[in-house]
Amino acid sequence: MAGHRLHRQPAPWRRTEPRPPRAHATVLVDGSNVVMWEKNSGLTDKAQLATLQSVIDLLLAEGRAVKVIFDANIAYKLFGRGMSVEELTRRIARPAADVEMTAKGQIADAWLIDSAFTTGATIVSNDLYRDHPRARFLSMRRGFSHGGVAELLPPR
Repeated sequence: MAGHRLHRQPAPWRRTEPRPPRAHATVLVDGSNVVMWEKNSGLTDKAQLATLQSVIDLLLAEGRAVKVIFDANIAYKLFGRGMSVEELTRRIARPAADVEMTAKGQIADAWLIDSAFTTGATIVSNDLYRDHPRARFLSMRRGFSHGGVAELLPPR
């Protein structure tokens, strides 16, 4: 039967894998995780905004669009009191970065993972997201910081 082709109806479209990351696509930063890098390493005893600022600067220098997503309690960890996303954005002092905060009582992880899954964005975080199985298929970028100066590893 040379020359004959079987024609099948295409399967209904359904995304089962995340979109592949695109060069210079938006990068999603797990802000609540990044500000804790130095504390989690035992270098300081509290969250550090300078680490996040350094990560944003590195990503902007790469030509990336940056979206930072925080848990609602981040202002308490950083400043000891609650504040609006607008005030937090002013304190971050990186107007090129888009800053978002979850509603009170919600955790940003699921929102971050869903956003990365649908857009193909890379997530910057040291969180392994073990309680979110879909996250293992996403492009992730880990990093570290010392004295508020961050370094980012290549995406995996």
